[in-house]
Amino acid sequence: MTTMTRTALVIVAVLLLVLGLLWVFQRRLIYLPDPGPVPPAGEVIPGARDVTFTTRDGVRLAAWYVPGDRGDVTVLVTGGNAGNRSHRAPLAQALAARGLLVLLMAYRGSSI
Repeated sequence: MTTMTRTALVIVAVLLLVLGLLWVFQRRLIYLPDPGPVPPAGEVIPGARDVTFTTRDGVRLAAWYVPGDRGDVTVLVTGGNAGNRSHRAPLAQALAARGLLVLLMAYRGSSI
């Protein structure tokens, strides 16, 4: 076996190892929730309140309800893949300032 062949095999083996590790740990690399507790809604957004609801299959989801002047439109804001609801508070406040009702919620499978 030549040196060139050995080098190519080592490179392929290292690449396969890296790809395998990325595959195994992909959820930890993608989803980065804030590990700390989510503060109460009223502490972050004046007038907001904590709400929870349960899906048909029994999953309990937490949310913040931010009232607005208009009752005909509600904007649903989910937390995304990093942080928690408090990081989306400026968006909720801006939408509520325009009169929109806002529901900032954790998505299914998230504890935030």
